[in-house]
Amino acid sequence: MIVRGRHEVVTPPVSAWRLSRAWPDAEPVMVGDAGHAYEEPGIRDALLAATDRFAR
Repeated sequence: MIVRGRHEVVTPPVSAWRLSRAWPDAEPVMVGDAGHAYEEPGIRDALLAATDRFAR
């Protein structure tokens, strides 16, 4: 999973898209109302959902 915020400025969202094209098994997740920080609710929720999914 590649979790990226739409308003990310450190690593722009296009970087996540390019990585997902080079890594066919990757699943990109774009969080529309978030930027860079994992503390942002949308990023946190997406990371926790990914963790829960891989734990199963």
